[in-house]
Amino acid sequence: NGQISIYWIMSINAASSLMRGFINAATKLQEPIKKRHVVKRLLKERPQLLYSVIVDVDSYARFVPLCASSEVLRRSECGTMFDASLSIGLGLGIPYPTIPSIFSMSPDKLSTTIRNRKSSEPEQGLSFLSETYVSRVTVDPTNYEVSAHSIKCEKFNSLSSRWKIIPVNDEGDETTKYNIPANTERAHWSWVEFEVEMSVSDPSIASVLDIVLKDVADNQVLAFENRCRELR
Repeated sequence: NGQISIYWIMSINAASSLMRGFINAATKLQEPIKKRHVVKRLLKERPQLLYSVIVDVDSYARFVPLCASSEVLRRSECGTMFDASLSIGLGLGIPYPTIPSIFSMSPDKLSTTIRNRKSSEPEQGLSFLSETYVSRVTVDPTNYEVSAHSIKCEKFNSLSSRWKIIPVNDEGDETTKYNIPANTERAHWSWVEFEVEMSVSDPSIASVLDIVLKDVADNQVLAFENRCRELR
């Protein structure tokens, strides 16, 4: 009887250990997968103009790739924070290898494509890797910094981005540091750091983000640069 009791105790302990292993594995599988990309670039744009374009969220749908709609919902009394609703579409039914081709679409054509897909497939809403979410945006006009974090999101666990603009002035050896051409007015240049991070629980979505996130981030920065040129 003693041997049987020991046997059962050992079996129960082994089973408990095995069960804990399964639970831990399942918990890990449910943990969000974070994907992050950072773009660092020297732009021939005044920091003031670039900053004003970044904080003009109401206009995003006019020039930002993959953005079908954008609207500021409310602003804080202090003016350093606001909530905005955005609709983005990373897939639009296009096979993964050709996803970058949608960057050749004009903003108007992209918005029309998304609206048509929403009307034709109302039960599915936007296509794979598309999302309508509310983001809380914090702005710092003194240091030219803008950060955004999703506060209401469905497909993604979280979406966040951060802009940091460093004005290039006449102090120190910034011409060499930022590799600016000689005899150039440095007040027209900005060192830009743009970081985007997405967190998802679905491994299939995470694998697609590996493919498209870099293109999305790079083309975001390019879109803001082109917008500045339009507004000069």
